[in-house]
Amino acid sequence: MESGIGISNNPSIDPTNESTITQFEFKENERISYKDALTKTTFGKFNYFAIFICGMSLAAALLESMGIGFVNPVAQCDLQLTHSDKGVLSAVAFIGIIVSSHFWGFLADTMGRRTILLPSLFGAFISTVLSSLGSNFWTFAVLRFLSGFFISGASTTVYPYLSEFHNPNARSRAIMAASSIFGLGGLLMPAIAWLVMSSSWSFGIPLIGITYKPWRLFLVVSGLPDLICAISFIFLPESPKYLLSQGRQGEAIAILQSVYHINTGKKKENLNISAFIEEQDDLESRDQLENNMQEGFSRIFRKIYNQTAPLFMGDFLKRTVIACILQFGILFTANGICCGTRYLSSPSSFNQKLFHTEHKHYLLVGG
Repeated sequence: MESGIGISNNPSIDPTNESTITQFEFKENERISYKDALTKTTFGKFNYFAIFICGMSLAAALLESMGIGFVNPVAQCDLQLTHSDKGVLSAVAFIGIIVSSHFWGFLADTMGRRTILLPSLFGAFISTVLSSLGSNFWTFAVLRFLSGFFISGASTTVYPYLSEFHNPNARSRAIMAASSIFGLGGLLMPAIAWLVMSSSWSFGIPLIGITYKPWRLFLVVSGLPDLICAISFIFLPESPKYLLSQGRQGEAIAILQSVYHINTGKKKENLNISAFIEEQDDLESRDQLENNMQEGFSRIFRKIYNQTAPLFMGDFLKRTVIACILQFGILFTANGICCGTRYLSSPSSFNQKLFHTEHKHYLLVGG
């Protein structure tokens, strides 16, 4: 959804020029567009913190979905896993992400970005901690599904949340920086797994009938970014763009003034905004919210379908297919290499290769 954030088309206005910002500050209270208000807040400490936390949220999604690959080989005895069981566990978090992505996207547009980020991150952390205490395959699989279900809310909402605090000049760089943190999480994941799971300690928990081992601790460590980000979002504000789309101009102005104060160190009152010039998409979003609040769940799901179906019709079909192919190729390449590397380096794979090497003669003779 296009947020409508931008900068002025007037070439004489340079948002990086201190004199321009000073001219903005000492004007009388004025009615301006959201894009000009963002330019006034400048780019500073608040933006760096938001980028870091949003990037960590994306890295948390990677750890939740891909970390199980390091757990499967060492948990197979404790959970009595077959090869098919391990395949299910590797996929079940992704299934949770797929089935919930539309649901979270709809709620984020209806209830707010931060309103969804908080419960989804807390829910993912709780599900991950509970899964570390699983005593059998089915319990473990259900809880891993819930981890994927909840983390999808963060991964689908964090991009619009971050973009709505930046104008177009800074937005692409902010998203790129957050995505780099996501990639860094993928690089650190094997190191974290090695540090946590290389030891051989264990202790029993008779109350739930399990033996607590390093692989269970690794799951908890993988979920810690969820908790850290959830706590951080308690101190971060709601997206002012969302508030503006719901007609809550006073709250949006107060948030932008706080961002301005954090970034510049100057008084909030120096950012003089009396009201925003409302855009057409804001008015449409407000009408849509009022209609959604009056409808039941069946109509809400129908509305989700009606919003999605046009992507696969007419002129949109070609673009949708191209976007899906590109996304599939990117994720298949990245995740496929990760999965393949983990498989080839896992103890079970080494055992199988060693068995076939040592018994090659007998296997050939026996056909």
